[in-house]
Amino acid sequence: MNVLQVDKLTKSYGDKKVVDEISFQVNRGEIFGFLGPNGAGKSTTIEIIAGLKKADGGKVTVADFPSHSNTTSSIGVQLQSTDLYKELTVKETLLLFLNFHNRSHVLDEYIELTKLQQVLDTKVKHLSGGQRQRLSLSLALVADPEIVILDEPTVGLDPQSRRTLWGVIQSLKDRGKTVILTTHFMDEAEELCDRIAIIDHGRLIALDTPVGLLESIPYGHTLTLTTEPQITESELKDLKYESIHFSDSDTIIHTAQFTETLSGLLQITEQNQMEVTSLKLKNAGLEELFLLLTGKELRD
Repeated sequence: MNVLQVDKLTKSYGDKKVVDEISFQVNRGEIFGFLGPNGAGKSTTIEIIAGLKKADGGKVTVADFPSHSNTTSSIGVQLQSTDLYKELTVKETLLLFLNFHNRSHVLDEYIELTKLQQVLDTKVKHLSGGQRQRLSLSLALVADPEIVILDEPTVGLDPQSRRTLWGVIQSLKDRGKTVILTTHFMDEAEELCDRIAIIDHGRLIALDTPVGLLESIPYGHTLTLTTEPQITESELKDLKYESIHFSDSDTIIHTAQFTETLSGLLQITEQNQMEVTSLKLKNAGLEELFLLLTGKELRD
């Protein structure tokens, strides 16, 4: 059952169209991911859905209500940055916001959900990045919304803090919440999301499950080669590969026939008396799909 419907959403700033007729639907109880680089239109789309910005065109329907009408209790939003009262403790902050909705009785539940037990008496100004993000997420839940929007929640966090927050996000789904997650981290999207929308330059360019997206890649492996001097495309003209990409000193080769490609590649470097300083192999993933769809690497 759909909990969110977006139809031909558009938004421009001057002559720049940042959201370009985006359409999609989000199912109740799923984690739905927006994947794309900074500036792709992810945050603007989210802010329109949450009623924080007005679209130039198109329509958003949330839990059977058109956008900007009666959605306050349906959506909880955690933006990339949140200004909080720095002199209040974590517990005082949570109680303040819960009291706005007459829900102070669920304080302990929220503390446990977002793993804030160890910092309840810590002032906000002394929190680490991960602790602050978990507090911010708690505040997005104070009205017990059906949909929780998380806009780049793990930017700037260390790997351990990211993993902790991933666990909290997964627990929201386990509790029946619908989560809309914007990110430009491929591993985050693969780990958490039931479906992923890839957007770039304001347009939706792919939408499927992580498995479905990966199955659409026409090659299975990526070889990243560094040689001295750097190999050229003309020297690879007889090599079997699906596509090739040059990035700084690296040559990135996508292939469906790994063994044959690697063998041919090593013969070429030997014949041309090139020193191989680095050779890496990885299975094709969402980063490779993004490169295939857009012709460029995912950029921060």
